[in-house]
Amino acid sequence: MPSWSSSFAWGLALLLCSIAWLYAPGDAAVPGVSVADGQMRQASGEWTALDRAVLATWAGPYELRWPLKLAQDEQALGLRLALRGAAELFCDGQLVLRSGQPGRTAAEEVPGPIDRWLALPPLAAGTHELRLLGSSHHIRAGQIAQSHAGLLPMRLEAIPRQRFARWLVVGLACGGLALAWFYFLHLGRASSGNRLGPQAHRWSLIALGAVGLLLPLAESARDLWSYPYHWHALRLQIILASTLLAAWLLPLSLALRWGWPQPPVPWLGAWGAGLALVVAIALPVAGYDVASWCLHLAGLSAALGLAWRARRQPNAPVPALLTLLSLAYAWLWLDPAAFLDGLYTVTLAMVMMLLMLDHAREQQAQALAEAGQRQALQAQLLRTSMQPHGLMNTLAVLQELIEQRPANASRLVERLADQFNLLRALSQKALVSLREELELTRTQLDLVELAREMPLPLHVEGPLDDVRLPPGLLHTLVENAITHGGVRADAPAFALKVTAGAGQRWHIELRSPRGAGREGGGGQGQRFVRESLAGAFDAAWSFESGPQDEAVWLDRFSIPRR
Repeated sequence: MPSWSSSFAWGLALLLCSIAWLYAPGDAAVPGVSVADGQMRQASGEWTALDRAVLATWAGPYELRWPLKLAQDEQALGLRLALRGAAELFCDGQLVLRSGQPGRTAAEEVPGPIDRWLALPPLAAGTHELRLLGSSHHIRAGQIAQSHAGLLPMRLEAIPRQRFARWLVVGLACGGLALAWFYFLHLGRASSGNRLGPQAHRWSLIALGAVGLLLPLAESARDLWSYPYHWHALRLQIILASTLLAAWLLPLSLALRWGWPQPPVPWLGAWGAGLALVVAIALPVAGYDVASWCLHLAGLSAALGLAWRARRQPNAPVPALLTLLSLAYAWLWLDPAAFLDGLYTVTLAMVMMLLMLDHAREQQAQALAEAGQRQALQAQLLRTSMQPHGLMNTLAVLQELIEQRPANASRLVERLADQFNLLRALSQKALVSLREELELTRTQLDLVELAREMPLPLHVEGPLDDVRLPPGLLHTLVENAITHGGVRADAPAFALKVTAGAGQRWHIELRSPRGAGREGGGGQGQRFVRESLAGAFDAAWSFESGPQDEAVWLDRFSIPRR
């Protein structure tokens, strides 16, 4: 798909999800029903206008009252009570809700849920009084300075929609976010060219996904679970900490995607310290919401800057990423409250899914390239094993054996057939066990033994079934020794030694007879070995080949354990 149409599709998806989130609850207003400004007082003091900042400093007991005006009779009127405290709510003197138990002290008070949704009794047209007796002893005075108390009337049947509808959109976004998180969590390795290594990029996305899943859980808790009010400060702290981590991890994951910045550790530490400074300044001055908004602004700005810097990166999803981040940035300014409550999760889910699809595309391209390379190596292995000079020598020996030693000729044909069968079977595998590879190598040595009537022992030391390596490696190295004339009656025996090294690696050494004049290290056989190791283990291998002394040639390679 062209990059512009891909960007358009991602941008349209984000817009549609945002509109669905904003309008899913519908309009809660009831025609002809209104709640006028409230009043408050402590104990039996004087009534004053409701001031939420002042109310947040009152432990109680206190009273609140609101006039509820109805233009017509209402038989099914619902109400949302938002209060951080214990409360008893009365309508025209009739108790309609008990949320915990207000008290004169913390010991007497039983904390109530932070929000309550209730049904009012049938009410006639006119003005009714809603009066609340409350206390808030379990929250430190002045700890929460805004939206301490409020009433929202609505139709009774509208309560489920008002409470749950918009979180269905966030729930769908969390499903996509969880999918991307599990993808990166169970990924064996990430294909990224950054200098910190592919695992750093992968783990940054895993951490970002975990924070992205925690954030909507904490944000939706007020609507979905209605927790005890004294947990509210803890919930806000979780939201703030998650927002800070998200603002740090989102640009970090993009930076690691393209190998920036350099040097990484000082930059990442400075970025984290800068975000902590934003919280330290904004939180005491303006509160949780503004501090969270500033963190989102900083994180999105940094992410946008990194995506813009990467706009010329080949085969990268930068146009779609820029579209998503730009729209999120616009929502942050146009409707800060909506972005803080759920739209950030929608944005983050789409960014994570985009990075997941991009990584899957890279993995597919890499798999196709490795498959093509493996097919080429398989063909090269078969061609190497069927070189004209080797095959012609074998056939010449076979003709001589048919005339002089028919029994040996029959055995040679059988072993030659065994070798070709093993070559065909093993060349279809990406990796084979060392035992399988030795079985193939043994067929080659048996052919030489039958042709020359001389023993060719192969001494093996170390594990056989745990070591996995590309097919044909030992066979090719042994064939090299035979081709270069190292096999003689007085030559040392072949010896293979396998040891387990540090860092989950195998060290393999093959000692073979050294032929006269064998000095080079860049022949076709060694090129096949190097290409096979590179195709199977990327850069996690090493190979050395050269004379150990006048009589022994040493091939040594190191591979990861699998």
